[in-house]
Amino acid sequence: MKRIFSLIFVFISLALISEERASYDLLVDKEFSPLMGGEDLISIHKTLQSLEDWLIPQRNLPPETGFKKLGRWVELAFFWEPLNLLMTTVQHEIFGHGYRIRTLSKSHAKVEGYSIHLPYDYFGEGVAGATELKLGNKATLSDLITIDIAGIEAEEILAKRLKLKWLVSNRLDAREASLYLYTQQGLLLYALSSPKKELKLTLMDNTDDESFFANDLHSYVRSLNTAYPDDQISFKKIKHQSYFNLIDPFTLYAICSPWYYIFTGKQFRFPMIPLGGEVFYLPGYRVSLAPYGLEKNIDHLFKIKERPLYLYTKWGQHAGNHYWGGGIDYDQCLSWFGGRLGFRIDVWKQPRFYEPIRMTDLLQKNIAKNFPELSKKGYGGSASLIARWSLGEKAPMTLYTEMGYKSKGYLPGYPVNNGSIMRLGISSTF
Repeated sequence: MKRIFSLIFVFISLALISEERASYDLLVDKEFSPLMGGEDLISIHKTLQSLEDWLIPQRNLPPETGFKKLGRWVELAFFWEPLNLLMTTVQHEIFGHGYRIRTLSKSHAKVEGYSIHLPYDYFGEGVAGATELKLGNKATLSDLITIDIAGIEAEEILAKRLKLKWLVSNRLDAREASLYLYTQQGLLLYALSSPKKELKLTLMDNTDDESFFANDLHSYVRSLNTAYPDDQISFKKIKHQSYFNLIDPFTLYAICSPWYYIFTGKQFRFPMIPLGGEVFYLPGYRVSLAPYGLEKNIDHLFKIKERPLYLYTKWGQHAGNHYWGGGIDYDQCLSWFGGRLGFRIDVWKQPRFYEPIRMTDLLQKNIAKNFPELSKKGYGGSASLIARWSLGEKAPMTLYTEMGYKSKGYLPGYPVNNGSIMRLGISSTF
């Protein structure tokens, strides 16, 4: 508890001396969701950046020399790079796989532990981390599919939150660049690093619960093809589709910014498309995994009077099922007496993928058949209201609250079942 209060104290203190105005949040919610994890990790990262800038002010440094440029490269390579790798792994395992398992009852699945390897040390292990889980005798095929994709899903959420911070100042800090690359390109990097041959899904019989181990993407392919045997998807197809995720301007900016920092010592100011007045725009494209097939997404990022606005549309087709969705994230659309009000809305039409066939039956009996229920489709949606409440005219932070409701269905970062949305935290501007 003392460490938590110490972190909050540093977070607030450094925000007071920062020149930027993007909102950084320390949040908590019931299941420790990817959105909570992403915001908290980004806020911790930003606090460390501000601490470095406060301890070593740029204006007090000597004139540019080759030794100074080498020092900046060493700083990025041996401090920020390992930290970004570690944060990516934490988001993937604890706030990804772990979150999705935490949303299920223990009769379906439970977390047994996490393996988080230290950066640069895990190359010999072949993996950055792992989530150890037990699947109970009520675990279903849809449970396993959502667990398979949860790590990459969580990384994509962190990447989106980073972009929204950068929009405010039009600047990309090189110290955050690789954190964005690892999370935004998580699907591509995972596909490139996965073994070519499928890892067998192993069933352990030594306890009352069943324990399963497999590579995320190979397990996803196997499970999806079990659910939809008439339209087989391949690992090769996912790998090829993941290359389209490079169609993202922030990926290019994140590649350029470290070199710009090394040679100039400055943050990278990235260009945006002016739409008139105080409105600027950047598009993006990505392919993501869903429990019913691949989804294609077009992202629309706006900056409106120093406030970020995110819009997206998504669609896909698999096994004769056509699905689509869209949403808006505008969490600072209004201001009043120092407080700010915003909202998130998502809508979708998707297959009813939550088929109750149990994993133990599939593995033991090798069942392979069509499930008519998976061809049925339904509409769904989610909406929440976000408020940052002023704690006083000179208070260095605001109280963060989010309340809303989500219907049954798949929405990245949320439980599959319907239910209320509640988050609480503190927010400050950096």
